[in-house]
Amino acid sequence: MPEAKDKPLERLAPLAAVALAAVEDAGTTEAALDALLEAMFLLALADGELDEEEVRQMAGACKRLLGPLVEADLEGLFLYWSAAIAEEGWERRMRRISAEVAGTALAEPAFRLAVLVALADGRIAPDEAEGIDLMAQALGIRPDSAAHIVQDVVRNLFGARP
Repeated sequence: MPEAKDKPLERLAPLAAVALAAVEDAGTTEAALDALLEAMFLLALADGELDEEEVRQMAGACKRLLGPLVEADLEGLFLYWSAAIAEEGWERRMRRISAEVAGTALAEPAFRLAVLVALADGRIAPDEAEGIDLMAQALGIRPDSAAHIVQDVVRNLFGARP
């Protein structure tokens, strides 16, 4: 897969805009919106580290979906999610997210946004790849649909297949 520096990360913006528009159109509840945003964080953290580009993409999504009030406390939101993952574990947090999002119109946009954030650093680490599979399962997204979403994101970002 090409490095992120080979293709501008500005390509994330239109992809994220489409997914975010689907979320906004779905009439999202506060709990479902929180779960969707945490899904991005979980997948970005699946490899054990948060890259600067991953944080930037999550921040943009949070600001768009939660409004200007969140801008002041994004760090607090990320710290809250980090603490929850440390206390409960990645898989338990994923189950909480799936309880809110699986089987709804938000499942696919949540998955797409999480994949976009995971790819913000230009690569998918092995732990992130495993996280993608687990997240797709938890959200009720069929393996072929999940693979298509990942391929679509990669193709749009890098002009190549994974």
